[in-house]
Amino acid sequence: MTTETERIYHAMNGMKKIHALIGRQANLPPGEFFVLERVQALSENQSEEVSISSLHNRDHMTLSAVSQTVAQLEKRGLVQRKMSEHDRRKTVVSITPEGKVLLETMQQQMDLSMAELMERFGKQEANQLAELMEKLAETIEQMLRERAAQGEEDSDCFD
Repeated sequence: MTTETERIYHAMNGMKKIHALIGRQANLPPGEFFVLERVQALSENQSEEVSISSLHNRDHMTLSAVSQTVAQLEKRGLVQRKMSEHDRRKTVVSITPEGKVLLETMQQQMDLSMAELMERFGKQEANQLAELMEKLAETIEQMLRERAAQGEEDSDCFD
């Protein structure tokens, strides 16, 4: 691994730690945090219902792990499960108002953490970082599109 790669991984791990800290403060384990965020994002970005199997396929978690995580979120009142109106064999998941409030609160905490980080960087460095992160995201998207065009599986794992 190159020095640059190690430095990038180290920086990304730092961001992951902030994300995990905010989750712990909300008493939401990382797996539940991830699934709750994914349910909300998929609900907002598609007109279809969000099924257990779609979470399993999209996020590369076992069907059992997705089901257990959704069950924990449901116990906490953050999501609800019901039978699909279109396919009675499917279980669909939706975020509850309580789940939305929790994610909004956590997003506000993340925004505050990011604002503090950017303040410590200064305006010029913060702008440079933002530009580089945008370029990174665009490059990743391009790589995934190229892999999908070549027929590689799992090329949509970051959608």
